[in-house]
Amino acid sequence: MDDGSVLVLPPGGACSMCRKRRKRCDAGKPICGPCIKNKTSDQCCYQSLKRETKKSLEDRVKELETHIRDLEAAQSSKTAPRKLTTVSLPACLLGTNSNPRTQRPNLRPLHGLTGPLDTPASLRYPFAGLLRQRQMLTNFRDSLVKAFIKKRWHYFQEWSIPRFWSAYGLPPSHPESLHPALLDAMCLLGCMHTRGAHTYENLFYARLQRSLCDSLANADRLHDFMRASILGGVYCHLRRRYAVAGQNHICATIHLAMGCGLHQIDSYVLYSSDKRSLLSPSRDLVDLGDRIHTWWGLYAIDRITSLVLGTRAVIPIHEASIATILPCSLDEYASGVARRAAYSCIEPLRTHSAELARITGAHNNVYTFRTISMIMLYQATAVSQDVSTDRACDLHASIDAVSQLINEMTSYRTRVCPAFSCTREYEDDGHDATLIFALFMAYAAMIQLLNRAVVKDVESWGHRLAAAQACIALGIEVRETDSSLLHGLTHVSWCSSYEILAWEMIRLEALGDTEGAAAARVELDEAMGLIRWLVQEFDAIKYTGHIQNLARFNVHTAELDRWRKNS
Repeated sequence: MDDGSVLVLPPGGACSMCRKRRKRCDAGKPICGPCIKNKTSDQCCYQSLKRETKKSLEDRVKELETHIRDLEAAQSSKTAPRKLTTVSLPACLLGTNSNPRTQRPNLRPLHGLTGPLDTPASLRYPFAGLLRQRQMLTNFRDSLVKAFIKKRWHYFQEWSIPRFWSAYGLPPSHPESLHPALLDAMCLLGCMHTRGAHTYENLFYARLQRSLCDSLANADRLHDFMRASILGGVYCHLRRRYAVAGQNHICATIHLAMGCGLHQIDSYVLYSSDKRSLLSPSRDLVDLGDRIHTWWGLYAIDRITSLVLGTRAVIPIHEASIATILPCSLDEYASGVARRAAYSCIEPLRTHSAELARITGAHNNVYTFRTISMIMLYQATAVSQDVSTDRACDLHASIDAVSQLINEMTSYRTRVCPAFSCTREYEDDGHDATLIFALFMAYAAMIQLLNRAVVKDVESWGHRLAAAQACIALGIEVRETDSSLLHGLTHVSWCSSYEILAWEMIRLEALGDTEGAAAARVELDEAMGLIRWLVQEFDAIKYTGHIQNLARFNVHTAELDRWRKNS
């Protein structure tokens, strides 16, 4: 071809990259010349021609027409209706709960189509049938619910698993069955843990909103409503799609829980623990234990949301109004052992007294450890940020209490789970993962307190560095043992540890200790490696202030800037 000649391509002949950049394309296959020259070979691709798209649509319509005819034939043959458990998902996309003849879309010849908006409504929103159904197909729902149950500890939700599956198998009309709102919420979050199920999130989010309204309007199974609503709020924050709605879910749920008296369960007497409550009295100790765990799950979500997002906590900062007993292990409610346990609440922890040893002795379980670590982390943040007054006594008492808590958990780990596992009591029980999370939150609390103490106490610098190193060492151990045991919010403690290691490296560089600074840099890179891995697993955390604030140390700036630009 002469240099002055111009290659004229047919419509749609240019590659997508040249079309996007409005550059002249030579339509070279498999990679055009401009893309090779600009080093964008990996993005050079050609879109299918319109006639190919039209043909694929025609084939799809023919397939749907055949399927509709089969449904009509089955309807007219008066065969026995199939159970919901055997209905396949594609059939339900066409709406099998009513006469298929009335739901047949108005299919028109495709030669008159001018664009995607002319596609039949049934093809534009294939989940309309699923949204209309009050009860989700069990064969589809079961897999999502099971996926959520395995990861429920990520959302601070714990309840009696045998009791749950017993209620799960009851018919919807049974008064002790699970409310559809809770099932929709579990399916919604189950989609996040199931490969290929992300496309159903919008469906279950819409179903959840409707189910929550139904539950609240009829005051129907409000305990299920609370659990479903808080899960919906967590989902909104994780997906960063409905931030205001997420906070509204959390606030409204906690206010309702307090209105129902979940923060005042001060004994194991079933009726007295439910006095003046909108909830019906607990049926037995297992039911009461589920409510106690629900309250402390709400408490943990409120506190960690406030710390990570910088929002105001819903539960009062001064926790004197909270009288609910600290949680026992779930099997202790079923066996009745919990009834013989000492009544322990969080009021003594406000003074950081010797009561901590008595409390952890009476409630020596991972759920109490997680609750106390969240209490201490929130209090540590408040103490470390209070610069208006001298609170040296409170500061040192708090440091001693957190140190004692870490020792208690370390002793428990040595005795119960020296080697971490996801099958401590049964498969995916969340036991070890809950203990690991509690340890990380305690380390974060310790670092927060020592940040304040180091101003007046030089020895606190070494204690703070040791806490950061222990935190990162635990993270490396867990990741190498079983990374599925790590919670997404672990970054709160890892970022605090990163800051301490960065300050140590800067201090050693200023002293001219190149060898010590190099060793500190290795530890800093290990901390960043943990954070990097966590960001890959839990994408939402890279937008948090804890991670973005690390850029001020100018160590891993390029990577942090890339995360910020993608936010």
